[in-house]
Amino acid sequence: MAESPGPTTPLGQPGTEASADELDLTDATREPSLLGRLTPDGVWVYVSHSVRQIVGFHVFELEGQSLLHFVHPDDVTRVRRLLNETMQSRAHRMILYRHRTRGDEWIWLESVAFARRSPRSMEDATIFVSSRDVTARMRLEQDLTETREAFRLAVQHLAAGVGATDVDQRWTTVNPALVRITGYSEAELLARGLRDLVDPEDLERHDRYVDMVRRGDEGNVGVEERIGMKGGSSVWVTLIVGAVRDADNQPVRLVAQLSDIGRFKRRERDLEHQARHDPLTGVANRRLLDEAVRRALAGQRAGGGHAMLAVLDLDDFKGVNDRFGHAAGDAVLIAVARRLEATVRDGDIVARIGGDEFVVLFPGLLDEAEATALAGRLREPFRSPVRVDGEVVSVSASIGTAVAGRLETVDSLLRRADIEMFRAK
Repeated sequence: MAESPGPTTPLGQPGTEASADELDLTDATREPSLLGRLTPDGVWVYVSHSVRQIVGFHVFELEGQSLLHFVHPDDVTRVRRLLNETMQSRAHRMILYRHRTRGDEWIWLESVAFARRSPRSMEDATIFVSSRDVTARMRLEQDLTETREAFRLAVQHLAAGVGATDVDQRWTTVNPALVRITGYSEAELLARGLRDLVDPEDLERHDRYVDMVRRGDEGNVGVEERIGMKGGSSVWVTLIVGAVRDADNQPVRLVAQLSDIGRFKRRERDLEHQARHDPLTGVANRRLLDEAVRRALAGQRAGGGHAMLAVLDLDDFKGVNDRFGHAAGDAVLIAVARRLEATVRDGDIVARIGGDEFVVLFPGLLDEAEATALAGRLREPFRSPVRVDGEVVSVSASIGTAVAGRLETVDSLLRRADIEMFRAK
């Protein structure tokens, strides 16, 4: 509902007086209007024949009746007050209210009213009214209001963080999920910009994406990036940005949606780790070893130092399983893997490629002397026994090594080291 001292209207300038005939003539070319005159207390003195088209009543059913008799109960007090104010003012008044139809339904009328006062007495004063049916508009506005409210509630309860920014990415509104994802309060976020939250390592990709959105070159594809949280940690999100544009197709506002994908990233890392590591010992598996050897051989061909491969096969490991059980055998394998990792250099790769067979890759060796020294260190993990559930298990290994040649491949290098291991055994 709305009320206002109307500006200039088809009824004339504010404060002018008009007769009923002038009123009819003024509105003759407009959409159907209910035209009429009211006494100061709101009784119809005259009603145009268009009344039947708008509210369904005949003229004789309204003339002599109070307007307030047909007004929705919730609007009566307000309409009565506006009629009184119209009598006290020379300005037009806009009145929006619900009017009963002959079929006992309610329609919205928008009425413009102004008063003509008699110099003799207030009883001779008249209120001129021009009303038109705005039910369709009111329903549309109500639908839009409900839609906006539904959208607001949906955004408020989204699991994804959603917010609006200006074209420079300064936040203007944020939803509770964005507060939860970042750890910042609403006030703290509004004091920052979207770009301020992006991890420095991801800023270049972020800026490139947002610039494309501003230009209209990018749809809502989104980009994965890290967002800094309050406290210094970060979280992976999928960022989708859309641009709100003006009539000239220029961006005036950005809408950003940030979905927390941290658990998916962790799951992705876990799956990647499982695909490249031995499930029992946690060291590299054959797939990761092959990749590492290929890189080492490529580095060697580029002048980055020689690569050496060592194959270790535990001696009489079947006897360990037979005597102490398979659980003890697994514990021995895990212990050997930890000892090997503690023995090698940073950047060396320890892998398990069979039941009791380990491989160690030493990339970037300077010369034969370094290769010999590193190969000798591989005996260290086997100098002391392994304790398993109170039992002392002695473990030894046969070791074969091979330094990569200029035309070496992964398979040929592994085969040569394997041959040397069998010779040692």
